Amino acid sequence: FPKSIIRLFPEKQREIIRYWLKSFPAFFFLNKLSKLAQIYGTDKYEHGYTEIYQQYFKEIKHKKLRILEIGIGGGENTKYGGNSLKMWAKYFPKSEILGIDLYDKSLLDYRRIKTFQGSQSDEIFLAQFNNLDIIIDDGSHINADVIKSFEILFPRLNLGGSYYIEDTQVSG
Repeated sequence: FPKSIIRLFPEKQREIIRYWLKSFPAFFFLNKLSKLAQIYGTDKYEHGYTEIYQQYFKEIKHKKLRILEIGIGGGENTKYGGNSLKMWAKYFPKSEILGIDLYDKSLLDYRRIKTFQGSQSDEIFLAQFNNLDIIIDDGSHINADVIKSFEILFPRLNLGGSYYIEDTQVSG
């Protein structure tokens, strides 16, 4: 769609259009997580995470899972971020994809993607998340926050679930 036509739609509809425009090329790479990361513009490919994740997730990608990602990206701008949530939604076709961020990212809520606004170190906020199969911490990268999230969320994983902490090289 030309940008002049897209601007005629409300912001929520524009986000859905952008999602579906990227879904077409993604359709040809549903089993290649690194390619999906490139299509959706997440840095997980650049960091080398997608190759590792694909090894761990290839046997469970068609199961109905609850996946929580801490940190949606885009900072304070409510129109940016969510690239990896979209990638996960495409890679895991039957799973519920949950994302948390300090800032409102509800513009990204669509079908199996649901976002929540709150802090990864807020015990009361995190208490709402249960029965999780995969947790990916790509949040603040502050040691105290990472540890607090782990202490609260790890016990909420289903039996056999897994917990991943990204970017530990920049934590402080």
